[in-house]
Amino acid sequence: YGGAYYNLGTLLIKMKDYRAALEPLYEAIRINPQSSDAQYNLAVAQAHLGEKMQALDSLRKAIELQPDLDAEAERDPDFQPLQADPDFRAITRQGSSKDQDDDEHE
Repeated sequence: YGGAYYNLGTLLIKMKDYRAALEPLYEAIRINPQSSDAQYNLAVAQAHLGEKMQALDSLRKAIELQPDLDAEAERDPDFQPLQADPDFRAITRQGSSKDQDDDEHE
């Protein structure tokens, strides 16, 4: 059951055991590839481990599954090390009109 793996991964993140959180989150995603929450939390764990490219890829997948996660990621302190990265900014603005709105005000 994917929920049990997801819950374990989330608990391990709360305990700041990011390395241990990876395996249950991968398993949760294997069982339920449509779990945006599991993808998002996988990105959190990867970001804390310094796995920038993997974190960005997982975050992109999470936002593709649930577009409103882009705003959450922008505010999430777990992604602070990535927030200045142009790829992070592109991912979190994916599917939104923020960039278009910014262009209109320049």
